[in-house]
Formats: sequence, structure tokens, C-alpha cells
Amino acid sequence: MNITELRTKSLKLAHDGADLLKTIKDDGSNEAEVTAQFDNMMKESDGLAERAARLDAVEARNRSFGEIVTDIPETGTTVRHANDTDEKREAAFNSYIRGEKSLSEIRAMGVATDPKGGALVPNGFISKLITRLRTEGPMLDPSLVTYLSTASGNPIEMPTFDDDKRAVIIGENTLIPEDDLAFNSKTLGAYKYTSKLVRVSNELLQDAAIPVDDTISGALARRIGRGLNEDLTTGTGVNMPEGIVTAASSMTAALATAFSVEELFALQHAIDPAYRRTGTWMFNDAVLLKARTMKDTTGAFIWQPGMSVDAPQTILGRPFVINPYMDSAFSTGKTVALFGDLKAYTVRQVRDIYVRRLEERYADYDQVGFVALARFDGKLLDNGAIKALKLA
Repeated sequence: MNITELRTKSLKLAHDGADLLKTIKDDGSNEAEVTAQFDNMMKESDGLAERAARLDAVEARNRSFGEIVTDIPETGTTVRHANDTDEKREAAFNSYIRGEKSLSEIRAMGVATDPKGGALVPNGFISKLITRLRTEGPMLDPSLVTYLSTASGNPIEMPTFDDDKRAVIIGENTLIPEDDLAFNSKTLGAYKYTSKLVRVSNELLQDAAIPVDDTISGALARRIGRGLNEDLTTGTGVNMPEGIVTAASSMTAALATAFSVEELFALQHAIDPAYRRTGTWMFNDAVLLKARTMKDTTGAFIWQPGMSVDAPQTILGRPFVINPYMDSAFSTGKTVALFGDLKAYTVRQVRDIYVRRLEERYADYDQVGFVALARFDGKLLDNGAIKALKLA
């Protein structure tokens, strides 16, 4: 199936699921059966949507590649690309990964190198890393959070203020009253993350038919992505990033084992309307399943499928994202929902992710070690923009 067919089928399953929920009897006698069937339909719908998104990313990459190709008449000449420098750097880096060139050789070809040993990955490799980082959770998605990249790792004081003052009327020849802004600040540091070592056999590296850079970037990015997304979600802020759940002020539900639709409404309205208009829900997938089957006081389901293949599914009229590092259990003290403008959370990345190739460490196994290192931090800069729902 192509992208349109996948998205159309995903949308149809979502709408069929919504219709299925309406068949739950008033006495609840068939609720378990219907809910189980609904869950399976939503998993299939979500899977089709993810396949469409992956195909869309591949086609976008192909389009980008096509745009940089210079059309040359068929006269036996070799096709050239507009961005030869980037291609040469990527080729040099791949040669370094395979062990065909040394650090000194790729340095001479213009590929940045780390003074302690290693190579800064080229732009193409970075895009692959970032794409894979985002698949491990929403906290590294620049479309959701504020993403800040800096050239150095020095602490940055980020200004914050909470100003609820308003203009007043004054008379003619009257002294203008003062009411200064109360500025505060939060510091963004730079914690070093490592993928840990990945060992790759020389046979794999020497096989030119295998896209070894994709294999390695996938392994390294998944490791860094998991660690970062977890810390940016629930980190304590002590010798690590302050997670968005940790930093957000919370409301407490009435029960320790469940939450109500009324409490979700209250969570939405605990946010300033300016943030509410751009608000996004964040749930663990297990909590999302519960929210998808809940009804408001009119008997309408609070989850709604998108009205078109490009429209997001919503909870109480606002889109949602799944974060595997939020709480999934319904028990005392668990944070089951987050709502607000996620752009209030800032993720800081220092320079580029860099990769080291360790040739001698595993030579007796005829293997080469690779490790990726990156420096990140994260802070919620506006506490009024996001609220969390915690079970009693």
C-alpha cells in the first residue's frame, strides 16, 4: 500500500473503532469484549499510521536528494551534485567507519575531528541520528519542545518570569505607577551521555553492500534516545536534566487507581487559555487506551479520530503524544497525564553528536568498537504552561 492508502485505512479503522465503542451496552455486559476489540483496532490503526510516516520520511529524503541533482544532458558526462562538499565529507566519514581512512586522512578531507580521538558525524549522519532519537520518545522532537543547540557547554542562565499584572487607567498629569517585572532564571547545563560501546565485526565493516553507517547510527541513536527521553521526562534535576513531569506542577485525582473525565477537564482549565489553545496531551500508551474509552457527561467519547488523513486524533479536542517513559500503572502517586504547551520545555544540545572508532580494544576478536557521545540538558522554563495529573 502507498502512503495515502495506509493513512486512509488507518483513519477508517479509527472511525470504525469510534463506532464500535458506541455498541457498549448500558449495563456494561459487553464492555470487556468491545474494549478488547477496540484496542486491537487501535493498535492496527496506529501501526498503519506509523508505516505511512516512515514511507513519507523516505520519500521526503528521496525528494531532497533529487533536488540537489543537477540535470545534465545525456552526453556521456558524469552527473554531478550541487553539494559536493557534504558528499565528500559523508564519504570520508563512512570510509573512517569502515577503517579505510585514518583520522588524519579524514581531517585532511575537511571532516571535523574530536581532539581526543573520534570524528564528528557529517550532516547526513546527524539527520539519521536525530530522526532515530525522536522515535524513542517525544522529548527530542523539535516540533513539540523548544530545541536549543549551542556551540559550547557553558551553563546558560535562561530568564523566566511570571507576570500577571495589567494596565490601569490614570488621570491627566498623574504620576505613572511602577510595577517591575519579577525576573527569575533557570540554568541549562550540559550532561554528557554515551551510547556505551557497540562492537562490530570487520566482516560487516568490509562488506560494501551493507549500509554500515545506517546500522551503527541506528544502534547508537536508540541507546542515546532512550536514556535522554527518559531523563527529559522524569529526571530529578540533580546531576541530570529536570524532566518535564518532575518540573510540572500537579493536580491530584480523587482516586488512587483511576481518573475521571471531569479531572481531565479540570487539568485543561488549570492552564491559561493562551497555552490551552496550543496544548498537547502526553500519556503512556496504557493510559491512552483508558482515555480512549471514556465518555463525557453527554455520553460522547472524549477521544475522537481525525476527520482526515492529515488531521490528528484528539482527546477533549486537543492532540496527544505517547511517551513510554510516563507512568503506565494506575496506583498511588503515579502521574498519568500531562497537558499544556510543550514548547515551554527547552532541550539544550551542545555541538554535534560525535562518534569514536576504537580499533585496538577488540582487535583479538577481529572487531571494532564504536561509541557515540552527546551533551544535553532540559528544563521547564514556564511553570504555568504545563500541568500534570497525579493519582491520589
